[in-house]
Amino acid sequence: MKVATLSNHTDCIQIIEGQLQSEVTRLSSFDELDKLKCDALLVDQEFVDFSSIIDFRDVQPSIKTILLVDSPLNETQKRICNAQRIVPFYKENSRDEFKQLILQEWLEHIVKQNQNVISISGTHSQSGVTQTALSLGVALRELNYKVCVIGLNFYNPGEIIGFPSEFSFDSLYHSVSNHLFDAEGLKKQLIEIHGIQYLVGNRNFLKKNKYHPEPIHSLINIVKEEYDFVILDLGSIYDTSGALAGIMASGTKILVANQDEYSIRNFNRWFDQFLSPIGIQKEDLLMVVNRFDPIHLIKPKKIEEEMGVTLFEKIPLIPVDGSDGVLYNYYVKSYNRTFNRMAKGITTLPTEKKKKSFFSFAR
Repeated sequence: MKVATLSNHTDCIQIIEGQLQSEVTRLSSFDELDKLKCDALLVDQEFVDFSSIIDFRDVQPSIKTILLVDSPLNETQKRICNAQRIVPFYKENSRDEFKQLILQEWLEHIVKQNQNVISISGTHSQSGVTQTALSLGVALRELNYKVCVIGLNFYNPGEIIGFPSEFSFDSLYHSVSNHLFDAEGLKKQLIEIHGIQYLVGNRNFLKKNKYHPEPIHSLINIVKEEYDFVILDLGSIYDTSGALAGIMASGTKILVANQDEYSIRNFNRWFDQFLSPIGIQKEDLLMVVNRFDPIHLIKPKKIEEEMGVTLFEKIPLIPVDGSDGVLYNYYVKSYNRTFNRMAKGITTLPTEKKKKSFFSFAR
């Protein structure tokens, strides 16, 4: 989404940049909008009058616009805004209210809760996100669900030994962003791994910060119409549109942690700097402790308390020699049992108050 601003309120502009993870074009006058191509506009009331708003709509009928006003509008002004599809926002309102307005008015298509979309992200690199995503996918497949895992980790494509793929996220992005992509195109770019479909993540690291949220959401929409469950492998670095759009689009958000202080500290930093500003709350997340050691490392209860995220499951530590990277159906039964519980827990979630239903699987 391309955004322009004609505003002196830097805090609002910073919120927009944080929500969209993209550059904002700053204008010096309202006249610049005549030839500007953008999707959304933030403008201060001091730079326009209501007659110029009507003229603006004649030239730019589709730009989503928020008007920052100095005082509550009168009824006539409200009617003009409503007729011209201008959303007023009183400057004295809270920054949290402005965040919610951005989510509702500009990113509505991204934040809808998708009950069959599961995001899996980590506290830090190598925490085991891809293995967890694929193993959960195979466990759901064992319950006779059609499952697709989408790689949205823009720092690591998540390629699996023995399952080469010609295609990856970066190879289809252009088609999706230009609305030239459909379910048939998707199927040609997926590989099958133990009964589930998998799209390898981003191989073009030079573009990791050049992708935009809207095509990512379009891709998720295409996939979720074809599969019972969509699992998003977001990786463990949250400063890309893949991680942020994916976590916002998911109905179930699983966090993979390890039993060490770095895992706790690193996640809390990511959360404060990236997840909290886009409206994610810690109670929205469910934690799995990967490579669980019951004796020597930090106890899951301490991790749960220091991170503020509800414990969902403990994934046992198992050797991986000889494995292709998909550990479900490997020779350790305790690992399979853990993912069977996770899969059954996810498939029996109610549409609301999910957290309570997870507690029976959390200990």
